[in-house]
Formats: sequence, C-alpha cells, structure tokens
Amino acid sequence: MKHSVSTLIVIIIVTTLFSSCELYKQKEKKEKMFPPAIPCPGIESVEYHGETYPTIQIGSQCWLAKNLNIGVQVDGNMEMKDNGELEKYCYNNDSLNCEIYGGLYQWDEVMQYTNKEGARGICPEGWHIPTNLEVEELSLFVEGNSKYLKIWNYLSYYCNQTGFSAFPAGHMDYDKKQFIGMALSCHFWVSKKNDISEALGFSFEFNEIFYNDFTNCHNGFSVRCIKDE
Repeated sequence: MKHSVSTLIVIIIVTTLFSSCELYKQKEKKEKMFPPAIPCPGIESVEYHGETYPTIQIGSQCWLAKNLNIGVQVDGNMEMKDNGELEKYCYNNDSLNCEIYGGLYQWDEVMQYTNKEGARGICPEGWHIPTNLEVEELSLFVEGNSKYLKIWNYLSYYCNQTGFSAFPAGHMDYDKKQFIGMALSCHFWVSKKNDISEALGFSFEFNEIFYNDFTNCHNGFSVRCIKDE
C-alpha cells in the first residue's frame, strides 16, 4: 500500500522526537526520579486480537504500554454504531497510522454502550477503561507533569521515565470533522460520562501539563487499558 508523503514525514518527525527524548534522558538535571520502568509482575505482555501489548507498572497501577488497535477501520466522517462490530478510525483514514499509533474511538464504542464507570469496554478480559480516580492517581504519581508519561518532549529532560510511552497520536475532532494534532498531542478516554454528549478524557500536548477534562464523546480518542484489581 502506498502512503502519502505527509504520513512519511510524520513518521520521521516522531522518530526524531523519540531519539531526542532518549538523548535528553541522558543529561543531568534535578527532576523527580522514578524506579526503573518494568513490566507488571507476572504479566510482561498481553495478546489481544492479534496484537501484542506490553505492560508497565506505574506506582500501584498496571497499564498497557501501547494504544489499543482493534476493530474494523471506518471513515472518519462515519458515526460509530452499536452493531456488534468493533470499529475504529485511523488518523487521516490511513491504516498505517493505526499500526503506528493505534486506533481512535468514540466514547460509546470504547465503553461498548454502557455508562458504568470502570467497565471493561473494548479492553482485554481482566482489564478496563480507566476510572476518573485511577487517572487522578496517575496524575498525582507524576505530579501533574505529562513529560514523565510521553515519549516526545520539546521543553525539558526526563521524558517517559515511567514507561507509559504515550505517542502523539492526535485525535479526530467531531465538530470540525477532521483529524487534528498528530505529532503534537494525544488524548485518551476515561470511563466517566458527564451528560448525554460529554465524557471525560485525559490528554498530553507539547507542554508538560497533564490535562483531564470533559469533551465531546463523539470525538475519536486513543484508548489505554488498566488492569483490574
């Protein structure tokens, strides 16, 4: 399959950012230090729908260290439906972007059409979509600083010390009907709904702030699963 020049440019940019991040981590600077990033005890990885997902222990939490990439690709202009078939968006409708960054999903599809906080949703058995309290715990662990969770970093050292390995996957903006933010930001769903049209998400951008706010549940966000207790 042939891919656009813009997609190849994005791959080069992300590769460069990752390399720069690794160089930054080697420099000396006073920062919050974490234990060495290790897989969750007894669960180095999870096989799910033909994909291998490494795990990472962050404090008392066990996370998948890779965005979910499951389901049948649909066009970004299409609404996801409760039709018994998992569906996903790929940034710019390019399947290669799903292979690199994982799929993008609307909140109801992620939750498999339940409003129960902490539901399994589209996660593997024994895992679930993170709750608000679990995301707050993650934010507290990194002192609200997203650089410890993402592999790209423009402003300072010590990125991705926790091993969470957040990629700048961007998102599908429902109101603007376009894909936005690849190489600049990433957005993840939380299993908490505010009302019929808004659900909670957490996101990282070019700065070091850990954002956690309600947004249009029709947006297409990435998904990270956390292990059941």
